[in-house]
Amino acid sequence: MRLYDVLTELCEYCISDELTLPTLQRKMKKLDQFTSRDLEAKYQHYPFFHNVCLSKRVSIEIVEYLLFECPDAATILSEDHDTKNTYPLHYILIRSRC
Repeated sequence: MRLYDVLTELCEYCISDELTLPTLQRKMKKLDQFTSRDLEAKYQHYPFFHNVCLSKRVSIEIVEYLLFECPDAATILSEDHDTKNTYPLHYILIRSRC
């Protein structure tokens, strides 16, 4: 599977109503097959983290897991037109989901 396909699947899953920690962990494991160089080049904005924070299914356990796995993800500002200049954790606070 190509990196683009893995990232697309992960991003789509993270915003879905199916989001659970165990499945997210399995999907994140798929990234292990790629080098950190590949990931940095294609994945520097962590869109999956933004999607998780927007998800109706977000939980504190999911956020903690992702912050442990990708600590820089919380420092990337949104590029979405509706939430421009917003950090992903702000999404949760705005929506009071955790």
